[in-house]
Amino acid sequence: MTSGRGMNDPPIAHDDLAAADRLSIIDGLLEISEAIISEKELSSALQMARAAFLQLEKEKTNIEAVLAQLGDGVVVSDARNRVIMVNSAAEKIIGLAHEDVLGMSLMDIYPKPFRVEVRMVLEQLSCSKPAAGLFWEQNISLPGGKVIRANMRPVFLKSGVFVGIASLLQDITETVALDEAKKEFISTVAHELRTPLTSLKGSLGLVLGGAVGEIDPGLREMLGIAENSCNKLIRLVDDMLDIAKIEAGYLGLEMDIISVQDRVKSAVDRMRQFANERQVNLSVKVTGRQRKVIGDGDRIEQVVINLLSNAIKFSPAGASIEVTVGRTGSCVKVSVTDHGPGIAPTEQKKIFEKFYRAAGQDQPRTNGSGLGLPISKGIIEQHGGKISVKSAPGKGSTFSFVLSIPGEEPCLSNE
Repeated sequence: MTSGRGMNDPPIAHDDLAAADRLSIIDGLLEISEAIISEKELSSALQMARAAFLQLEKEKTNIEAVLAQLGDGVVVSDARNRVIMVNSAAEKIIGLAHEDVLGMSLMDIYPKPFRVEVRMVLEQLSCSKPAAGLFWEQNISLPGGKVIRANMRPVFLKSGVFVGIASLLQDITETVALDEAKKEFISTVAHELRTPLTSLKGSLGLVLGGAVGEIDPGLREMLGIAENSCNKLIRLVDDMLDIAKIEAGYLGLEMDIISVQDRVKSAVDRMRQFANERQVNLSVKVTGRQRKVIGDGDRIEQVVINLLSNAIKFSPAGASIEVTVGRTGSCVKVSVTDHGPGIAPTEQKKIFEKFYRAAGQDQPRTNGSGLGLPISKGIIEQHGGKISVKSAPGKGSTFSFVLSIPGEEPCLSNE
């Protein structure tokens, strides 16, 4: 075996090394240096990653602890709609254990009749943008009579990348049952009151009509007040019955081919005396040729009367109310514009709720049941139309509704 230079051999002078040998030595030192630096960097990177992982675990534990204390169910899914997080409340609501839900398709936690709709919603939410603010909310009946309200919203990173869906599940079984009991109570009371009030109105009419002979002027005035009060109660009972029918989905509509213009003019004529008493002027403007729709003429007229009644109540003395009828796209559009105090944007979303009265409606001249607009909305929607409001504080309000013209595309908007 051939050996290299020994320890006693004289040292090689630096100049004796070939250039290639010197370069080889330098490269070797550089490799050792880079290896040392890489090892340090790798160690530092591993430490940073470990710290980040521990921080994420800590945050995840904190989030899970918070979710566990929530009374509402929370289900979180990833971008592929696979469930990655579920709290104990959600387990109770949907009746599935934690280990069974994780990894399941979000669509599959809902009953079969809703899965097609949920799949379509998930597709839309996953393709949406953060600025769109899209969400889906639906009341869902589960086996056993349980009713839940499901709310799904997309989750995005700060960069706008879609990462999953956050679902909030609320058990509203008791709320729904209470609401149904309340509806039934209102309907029952209204039915029980309707008959005696009608009899009372008929009796007062007979007395005022002279059926029992001449009556004292003072007594006539008192009976007249009683008759007006009776009429108000009958209108309130009728409104309560209408609301009950609309909510039950069996509001009777006698459909026919009707002229919207004629019904609007009839409603204006009926409300003209009330407007005169409030010193408010009513005007009607019809644009284009007369259009007919399929609908219940009396109910459409009732909607216009409700809108006019509100407009008159909120208009100052000497003001004008404009009623317009015309065509917009494939629809007939009716608008009632007043110049009253207007409605704040925060109130506009609530005014079609039953019994809701916007702030400032507690003045004597604006007394009402808060049922006119909900009834109007129900009637128009059962005709396949839409009703809306445009308003601003101090600038009055315009209430509009649209109805489809037979043989043309359904109304998609009331603009």
